[in-house]
Amino acid sequence: MINGVQIEVVNAPEKVGTGTLGVAVDWEVESFDAYHSSGFVTSYVTAPGSGDHTGDLDVFAYEFTTQSYFFLDAVDVMAPSNTVVICAFGDSITDGTHSTLNGSDRWANALSRRLHDAYGNQVSIVNEAIAGNRVVNPVVANSTSGPAATDRLNRDVLGLSGLTDAIWLEGINDLGASTTVAAIEAGYQSIVATLHAHRIKVYGATMTSSLEGIVLHAFEGKAPFSPATLKQIRALKAVYGLDLTAKDAHQLREPTEHAK
Repeated sequence: MINGVQIEVVNAPEKVGTGTLGVAVDWEVESFDAYHSSGFVTSYVTAPGSGDHTGDLDVFAYEFTTQSYFFLDAVDVMAPSNTVVICAFGDSITDGTHSTLNGSDRWANALSRRLHDAYGNQVSIVNEAIAGNRVVNPVVANSTSGPAATDRLNRDVLGLSGLTDAIWLEGINDLGASTTVAAIEAGYQSIVATLHAHRIKVYGATMTSSLEGIVLHAFEGKAPFSPATLKQIRALKAVYGLDLTAKDAHQLREPTEHAK
């Protein structure tokens, strides 16, 4: 499905797990209204104005690469009625931030392989995570982190064909933004109630260390951390322990050259 429009893929693998699905799209655009920033899979792009190359037997026209997903929202396949469809819902931890480019080693990929080994093709894992996503508003304006989970639930989760279960890991970005615990809990309760009303089983995954989330929030785009910063993080952890909260994030700053 591309931007809500159903298309037909004619060269898909005959069996699940036997190959990688490739989709070629000819679309002349100057800008993109929506895309998935953190794809962690290489896509290939031709030069603007170079024409339709979707039928090319070679790859020479595809001069540029990107790690983002454009246009393609989902791939629907025919499956037996007893197929278990599990949605992995959340933020960058589920989306695959810092995973291996083209390695398919997100935790959802690992779970998919384990379940396929155990149950064959009777199960499907669908990743609906967005890096930087939050449970509740406010979200970061004009960013690639998407609408809050409470706002995108119908589109991204309940809109999945044959959905039976959901695994939800989210909230660290809310804490990093100093959202109150009461507001996050209300978001959890609202989404779980909606999923249960649709007879969807939901499993809440344990959030990672809040310290890790706060550090990543404060140093966004600056990893890997310098030895000086790692030393500062260890010192803060020793002082604050489990009491380190989002209000302390402002103290986590890379030292400048003058301060070193």
